[in-house]
Amino acid sequence: MTKITFELTGVERFEVNLAKYNAEFISDLERIVLRGTQAVVRNAKNRAPNDSGNLRASLRQKDVSRRLGMSHKLARTVTARGRKGNHLHLVTLGTRERIVRSTGRRTGRMTANPFLAQAEQGAQMQVSAQIRERVVRKVEI
Repeated sequence: MTKITFELTGVERFEVNLAKYNAEFISDLERIVLRGTQAVVRNAKNRAPNDSGNLRASLRQKDVSRRLGMSHKLARTVTARGRKGNHLHLVTLGTRERIVRSTGRRTGRMTANPFLAQAEQGAQMQVSAQIRERVVRKVEI
């Protein structure tokens, strides 16, 4: 009976290189997500109605990874922050004509303007392509 023996060398170096690759990969994904949300903010500010400029000025992106229990900064949200943007939902969803009961005064209606969703859709394809490209990139370990 023939006996075959294998000797595996360089395992420690491989583990170090693999850890370095994982850290670099996560860093690249964090950078892609950050740039993507920054693009959404820019696009949303360009599309936002400019009646007073308050809504446009209040659009910001924020990292929510820790709140979701993630150890890396891979989750971000874009919305209106602060007091000046608290009417985002009215602009996005629109309003119907209302009558104030005490005075009988009629308030105007506002048609829906989903500018934030449109800005997100515009950047979604680009971010997906960048993530796909980064995942597929060959790296020698």
